[in-house]
Amino acid sequence: MHTLPEIIRTDHSKYKNHLFLAEIVDWKSDSLYPLGKIIKNFGKIGDVDVETEIMLISLSINKDDFPNEALAEYQEIFPDKDWCIPEAEINQRKDLRKDCIFTIDPETARDLDDAISFRQLSDDRFEIGVHIADVSYFIKEDTLLDRIASDRATSVYLVSKVIPMLPHIFCQDLCSLNPGQDKLTFSAIITLNKEGQVVDRWFGRTVINSCCKLTYEFAQKLIECDDDSQLDESIFPKIYDQWSLSDIWQRVRHLHNIAKTLRQNRQDSGSIRLDKTKITFMLDEEGMPLALSKYQLRQSNWLIEELMLMANKCVAEFLYDKFSPEGRAFLRWHPSLDKFLLREFLKSIKDICPFEFKSECSRSMVESLEKLAEIDKNFGQISTMFLIKAMKLAMYICVSEQDNPLSYRHFALNFPKYTHFTSPIRRYADIIVHRLLSVALGYESSICSKTSEELKKIAEHCNTKKYNAMLASEKSTEIYLKAYISKIGSLISKAIVFQIYDHSFDVLTLTFDTITRIYMDQLYIDDYEFIRDNNGKRELKLKWKPMEKQSMPATDQNSTNLIQTIESFAVLDIEMIVTDKFELKVRFLY
Repeated sequence: MHTLPEIIRTDHSKYKNHLFLAEIVDWKSDSLYPLGKIIKNFGKIGDVDVETEIMLISLSINKDDFPNEALAEYQEIFPDKDWCIPEAEINQRKDLRKDCIFTIDPETARDLDDAISFRQLSDDRFEIGVHIADVSYFIKEDTLLDRIASDRATSVYLVSKVIPMLPHIFCQDLCSLNPGQDKLTFSAIITLNKEGQVVDRWFGRTVINSCCKLTYEFAQKLIECDDDSQLDESIFPKIYDQWSLSDIWQRVRHLHNIAKTLRQNRQDSGSIRLDKTKITFMLDEEGMPLALSKYQLRQSNWLIEELMLMANKCVAEFLYDKFSPEGRAFLRWHPSLDKFLLREFLKSIKDICPFEFKSECSRSMVESLEKLAEIDKNFGQISTMFLIKAMKLAMYICVSEQDNPLSYRHFALNFPKYTHFTSPIRRYADIIVHRLLSVALGYESSICSKTSEELKKIAEHCNTKKYNAMLASEKSTEIYLKAYISKIGSLISKAIVFQIYDHSFDVLTLTFDTITRIYMDQLYIDDYEFIRDNNGKRELKLKWKPMEKQSMPATDQNSTNLIQTIESFAVLDIEMIVTDKFELKVRFLY
C-alpha cells in the first residue's frame, strides 16, 4: 500500500500548488488510478527555477556536471589551463598567427568557435578566411567525453544560462578562440570575385592568434563609420599584436560589403528567411526578469551569418564529392513546405491578396511575401508566421551518390548541398564534419571510423537533441515571459486574428510573434455564431453581454448589446495575463 508522505498528509494545503516527481509502481487492472511514490518535491508552481527544471526533465536534457572520469582521460594530455600547443603540432599546420584575424560574437559569448579574416588579392579577387575551433583535436573519438558530447549533441541556450555540450575547460578555454592566444583551428579559406562567386577554396588545419574580440555592437560601429579617424579607440576592446583599430576597421568594412553581395545573391536565387521575434530579458541579481525587449539584428549579424553560410556550403560540396560514393556524406537537409499547411495559408489570404501568391519554389514565394508586405506590413508579418508553421524542420542526414538530389537539398537556403562546420564547440554534428574533413584531406585515416549506418544513427540522435534544445530555448523564454507578466499584472498588445475555428480563434501578438488561442467560453458574451461560406471563408459573430455604459466603446454607448464580427486578419487589442497555474492566457479587449 502506497500512501502520501506524512508531511503532505498532515499539511496538504501547504503543498497545494507544488510540483512533484512521482514514479508509478503498480496499476491494478480493477483500479482507475495507479499506485506510486513521490520521488521529489520540485517546489511551487510559478517559480522560474522550478518551471525550468521540470521543462529540462520533460525534454530529457542533461544538466548534470561532467563526471570526473571523463576529464581524467585528458589530464595527462592537458594537465592544466596553461596548456600550450606543442611545437610539433604547429609545424604540421598552416601558420596564420601573423594574419589579422578576429572574432565577432554576442557580448555575453564565452565559447568563441569562429574567427574571420580578409585579404585583397587583386581588384577582382578577395580571400575570406573562416577559422573554426579545432575541437576534434581535443575530443578524441570513442573517449568517455566524446560519448557524453555525442549523447548531449548540442549546447542548450536558456534565458539565464547555457547548458554546454562540453566542459568549460574546453568550450571556454582550450577550444575557444580567445584573443591574444595561440589556438588550433580548422580553416576554410575561400577566394571570391567581386560578384561574390567562389573561384577557389582551401580547407585545412591551421593555427591562429585572434587579435581582437569584437561584439556585434562594436562591429556595427565599424561598419557605420566612414572615417576611421573618428573612431574612439578607448571604448573598443583590446587589440593584440601589431594590428591597429584602423586595420580591423578596413577589414570589417570590406567583409561587410562582401557579405551584402553574398546576401543579395542568395535572396535573388530564392533563399527564404523567416524570422520570429526574439525576446531578451534584463534580469535582477536573483535572476528574475526586470524588463524585456526585442533583440535587434544588426548588419554585423548578417556579416557573420553570410560568411558562415558560405563556409558551410563549400564544406558540404567538398564532403559530398569525397564521401557520397561510400554513403558517408554528412549533410543538412531542409524539406519543402508542408503542403496541407501551405494550402491552408493560401486559402486564408485569398480574400486580402490582390494578386496570385506564388509558392512553386522558394524564389517565387519570397517575391510574393515582399509584395504582400508592401500592401500592409501586418499582412506580411502574419503571412511570415503562417509560413513558419508550414516550414518543416531541417535535419542531419547521411547521403550517398545514389540518393535523389531533392532528398538532401536545403529548401530555405535554396542550396543544393549544405552542412554544419562552423560551431563544433556547441554542436556534435560539426565535430563529425571536422573528422570527416580530416580524413578527406589525408590528415588521419582513422579519425572518423564510423560506417554509413552509424553516421545515420548519429544524425538521427542529433536531430532529436537539436529539436529538444530548440523547444527548451522557446519554453525558457515563455517561462520568463510568464514571470514578467505575472510581476507587472498584465500586458496589453496589438494582435491579428490568425485562424478561426468553430468555438475559438487564434491571434498573433505583434509584440512577441506568439500565437495564442482564445476560446469563446472564456469571453464575456451571451452567444456566438460560427459562419463558413461556400468559398471556405470563416468568421465568428459575437454577441457581447450588456456592460456598464462607461465601459462600452464610444461608437456603441447607446447599444444594449454589441454585435462584433471576427474574421481573419482583423486587428485586435488583447491583454496577456498569467493564471495561478502559471498558464499564459489572453483576454480579448473589444
